[in-house]
Amino acid sequence: MKNRIVIFTLIGILLIISTVFLLYKKNNKQIVLSFYTHDEESIDNIIIDFEKQNENITIEKIIIPAYENRLSLIKNSLIDTSTQVDIIDADIIWVYDLAANNLISPLDYYFSTDELGGFLKSAINGNIINNQLYGIPYRTDTGILYYRKDLLQKYNQKVPETFDELIKSYKIISKSEDIYGYAGSWKNYEGMSCNMQELLWTFGGNVNFDVNSIKNKQIVNTKENIEAFKKIKSLVDNGITHPDILDFYSGDLRKEFIKGNLLFMRDWPAGWNEISNNKLSIVKDKVGISYLPYGSINGKNSGVLGGWQLMMANKSKHKEESIKFIKFFTNYKNTKKIAIEKTYLPVIIDQYFDADIIEAMPFIKKNVELFGNSHHRAFIANYRYFSDIFIKNTTSYLKNEIELNEMLKTMENEFSELIN
Repeated sequence: MKNRIVIFTLIGILLIISTVFLLYKKNNKQIVLSFYTHDEESIDNIIIDFEKQNENITIEKIIIPAYENRLSLIKNSLIDTSTQVDIIDADIIWVYDLAANNLISPLDYYFSTDELGGFLKSAINGNIINNQLYGIPYRTDTGILYYRKDLLQKYNQKVPETFDELIKSYKIISKSEDIYGYAGSWKNYEGMSCNMQELLWTFGGNVNFDVNSIKNKQIVNTKENIEAFKKIKSLVDNGITHPDILDFYSGDLRKEFIKGNLLFMRDWPAGWNEISNNKLSIVKDKVGISYLPYGSINGKNSGVLGGWQLMMANKSKHKEESIKFIKFFTNYKNTKKIAIEKTYLPVIIDQYFDADIIEAMPFIKKNVELFGNSHHRAFIANYRYFSDIFIKNTTSYLKNEIELNEMLKTMENEFSELIN
């Protein structure tokens, strides 16, 4: 009798345990989030930490290509109803395109003013389309001026605030030093588009896609741009730029600088790592950074806004969990890890005063205004086609293959066709 009571008791306990376990599984159903992102260890570590804290959520990582066709892959996946996409790791220049095609969800509802207040304003603004927020940045980028501080000090020259001052300093220093004046990454790829848009801005020009400019056929064919392009070309014609500048990708540019062949360089902050750690660098501890120079009184010295952010797919069936991951990924701790491990430019203001980040990247110390002084590239859904047109025609002009007026008319027509 006693044995039967024991057996029934054990059965009862097992039934209770099974019921509790089934209820737990029902209430804690495993959710899989599909995350399109880069193949980087720092990202893998964040995913591991998130899954430890959220045992009912698994992050399925889909690797996006390193270079070509990244946006096409993501757009096709977002459009394909049979493909799961929840979170996208996106370049800043994709935001408008994805938002305009209603492929990503606005995030305003999920993030408070306080949560967004700690980010660089420029990085947040780059994710706002028609007054709606579509992305949360975890790294930012912008164009800056690198200069040989040892040579400027040696010849009693100040850090140039204008291109006139830059040219003057180069002419003085090059009388005694075997060195080229100025270079950027002007090869016919997106780096060239960034460089040229910055130069247009600084010399008082701009590419205008507002309604009036489109209507009056003045997207690019304006008096301001005529003068700006003339000044840009004069840098080449007068020997201020490196003779091979039109063949420079970012890597080629940095190689010239670390060999001591350049006085001034327009580059991304990532160039500092090459200057400091490359064994071939002869300019380590001889370099300073500053704002890009002004070109004219009515110009601006902003670098183009770069960077990456997390966005949520409009078709995601797990929006609450996706937001949870986005908030985790972009918090102070994780963006700090990424900044230190990858030497990426921080996106949170307080990180420019963080001792650990400053130790890894001394050049950012308290330089929040410099790195926040960025401006978005042309805000247009078909940005990649705009960029192709801009690069192709500008390159032809700088190579003397086309006259300025013809170039501007050609670009105007091609931009108009793109918009229409």
